[in-house]
Amino acid sequence: MGSVNMRYVLLYCGGDDAEPMNDETRDLLDRWFAKYHSNIVHSRRLKPAETATTVDVSFSPDPVMWDRPFATPALSGYIEVEAADLDEVLRMVRTWPGSPTVEIRPIVSASTPSP
Repeated sequence: MGSVNMRYVLLYCGGDDAEPMNDETRDLLDRWFAKYHSNIVHSRRLKPAETATTVDVSFSPDPVMWDRPFATPALSGYIEVEAADLDEVLRMVRTWPGSPTVEIRPIVSASTPSP
């Protein structure tokens, strides 16, 4: 029986997504995606933080809403990857050229028990 890969989401924080990318950054990102294309399940770049809306539903029945992001620094994008373990994901993240901070979280699946 082969090894079972886990899925992780990489949350990119603090990248300046409001500015267009320069050619050098775009080239670095293209090479990174080409290197790890077999691990990537899904990815998206997010619109700038000023477009975010945060809703706190703990104030039921009247939720509280803010016209700003929840996370600071603001999230700039995410990638869902498949990897053998966290060490493999860490090797990928160490070469990420897109933003200074990356939060890595395992994804709960039907075959993965919740903590």
